[in-house]
Amino acid sequence: VIIAGERRYHALKALNYDYIPCQVIDDTQSQNMMRTLSENISRESLHPIDTANYIVEMLEQNPTLLKKDICSTLGKTPSWLTKLISIASLPTPVLTLVKQGNTLSINVLYELRHLPESIDIETFIPTLFELSEKKAITLIRSYQEGNTTPKPPKVKTQNHVRVTPTKITIKTEDLSDETLQSIQKHLTKIEALIAKEK
Repeated sequence: VIIAGERRYHALKALNYDYIPCQVIDDTQSQNMMRTLSENISRESLHPIDTANYIVEMLEQNPTLLKKDICSTLGKTPSWLTKLISIASLPTPVLTLVKQGNTLSINVLYELRHLPESIDIETFIPTLFELSEKKAITLIRSYQEGNTTPKPPKVKTQNHVRVTPTKITIKTEDLSDETLQSIQKHLTKIEALIAKEK
């Protein structure tokens, strides 16, 4: 069983490597899961919901595993772990909508636990992606306190273009093919500029 480095293994195998260095470790199942979690959580692309589900599964499969050991292995606080575990119990429609957009912080996801059922989550959740963590939490709490008309986020709008601090949205309906091709050329240039920044 590959505990850590499965992506590297498959990449080297695809490159037809005859020999792939490895380390054989005799671990318990819970130690294996901890190593896998530690490696996966260090990757920024892992969604907090996936991390939460993995930890909950790990705790269910290993009742003797202590939360303090998870915190110690991951270098996280007990508060972080408590919040993360609670995220896994969010309603499925909320989890689905959250995973469709930009990643929300664990603190914002944690606040969603007590969102009133009366809220139209299909309009509400996408609004959170456009806000800072602090503003998103404030907005969620205002709904929790019964305020049904919180202030909407500030967004610059100019014709078909919508600019927020985290993304640019271009409304393409009603645009000619020529205009769309021109936009595509500009997006390619933008992507090249961003690649230079990284």
